[in-house]
Amino acid sequence: MYSTLFKKRKEKKKKKSVNSTLIAASKVEKGNPMYTNYNFKTKKALKDAVSNGVKVTLYQAGPFGGNDPTSGTHCVEGPHYPQPHTWYASVTLDAQGYVIKVK
Repeated sequence: MYSTLFKKRKEKKKKKSVNSTLIAASKVEKGNPMYTNYNFKTKKALKDAVSNGVKVTLYQAGPFGGNDPTSGTHCVEGPHYPQPHTWYASVTLDAQGYVIKVK
């Protein structure tokens, strides 16, 4: 009886340990935090702008520059520093470097 109870608990732990956000985050390119060219106060505002056709690009804050992303999936945060970050998003860029999808 003890062994079957132990197995059931172990199975429950395995099921709970898989986290969909961790799986999604592993597909996103890692790097320094990035911002959008507009200072969106909320993630909803970013989603609305992208759905309305606003051309949103990304940039990486810092003294060196020149390594702004041009395609792929990246993490962004907002609002911009020095305000505290209240939202984070995973965005997909097209070949020209414009945001086409926000998660």
